[in-house]
Amino acid sequence: MQDWSHYGKGYVRIKAYTQSPERFLNLCAYHKIKVWNLVNKNDIYEMNLSIQDFFRLKSICKKTGTRIQITGKYGLPFFFYRNKKRKAFFIGIFFEFFSFCFFCPVIFGIFMWKEMYITVHRVFWAI
Repeated sequence: MQDWSHYGKGYVRIKAYTQSPERFLNLCAYHKIKVWNLVNKNDIYEMNLSIQDFFRLKSICKKTGTRIQITGKYGLPFFFYRNKKRKAFFIGIFFEFFSFCFFCPVIFGIFMWKEMYITVHRVFWAI
């Protein structure tokens, strides 16, 4: 099951090259750095961290001699950064959604009954 709350503030996927992975992970737990999706591939540990926890990781890396490589950046802050040239597109989508919500009761407020003749004048009057 995927936790969608991490997408709001953003998170990074990193590779940690370390000689003492136990010490590195214990220090992460001690400093309350949340790590998820931890995978060991040939003595290289891949994990996900929030952006705030990534910046707190610097002192732990110095203590344990760990090298960090960012393999992916995910979440809304990175999405908006990659798409900052498309502001008009997102404003248009927001405007369309807002106008649909605003005009929906007006458009669907016209009811047609079975075998009832309604003139064009009455339809415009109902709008």
